[in-house]
Amino acid sequence: MRRSKRALDPGLDQRCSLPNLGKRRQSIINRTERAKTAGSGWFDLSATDITEEMRNELKIIQMRSVLNPKHFYKKSDSKSLPKYFHIGTVQNLAIDHYNEKKARTSKALVNDLLEDQNFQMFNKRKYNEVIQRTDKYAQRKIIKKMKKLKKNK
Repeated sequence: MRRSKRALDPGLDQRCSLPNLGKRRQSIINRTERAKTAGSGWFDLSATDITEEMRNELKIIQMRSVLNPKHFYKKSDSKSLPKYFHIGTVQNLAIDHYNEKKARTSKALVNDLLEDQNFQMFNKRKYNEVIQRTDKYAQRKIIKKMKKLKKNK
């Protein structure tokens, strides 16, 4: 039977067989395939394409200690944004309609924070404190330069 198939289509064996790659090329291909997911220990979580909105939300999550200064958060180990992650949405229950006056809508975390009055007041206060500290430092620096110029004359 094999001979008859070969006789009809002589290139059948080559087309149906797997490509023969060298060890080096195969290891490169395996490495790129492994990088696409987080691995079986993480349920093959795929790498997410990061948009500008997602990048902003991830930065806010990394700087969450600024959002609530009275709450302690462990310092993040990595400075870079994560490669493997998923973002979920909050699903409202039917009971929440009666219990809450303000129903949660699917907004971006950034927009939600910008609308929060307490957060805005806290940020303005901290910004002014930083500006005052830097102004004091700048004035000290100017005074030291002036003293050096007087000594050199």
